[in-house]
Amino acid sequence: MNSRDVVRTLLPAYGDRVVFTHQEIWQDAAAREFSRTAAEWGLQTEPWIFVVDGKGIVRAKFDGLTTAREIEIALRQVLAPE
Repeated sequence: MNSRDVVRTLLPAYGDRVVFTHQEIWQDAAAREFSRTAAEWGLQTEPWIFVVDGKGIVRAKFDGLTTAREIEIALRQVLAPE
């Protein structure tokens, strides 16, 4: 299962409380040109998964393959009442 599929498994439980977005790293893979977002964030590998809170602060990041459980732990921490 790839990272995109792992994240999709979380949609039923979190889709009404979390905005999920996907960004390809390449603008042009053949020319090895990074997308604007990947360049701005300094990403030169994939996959990456970021958990960002409502204030735009990165609360967790995962480089490479990760499990739904790891992502879910990070989501629960962000969604927990303060």
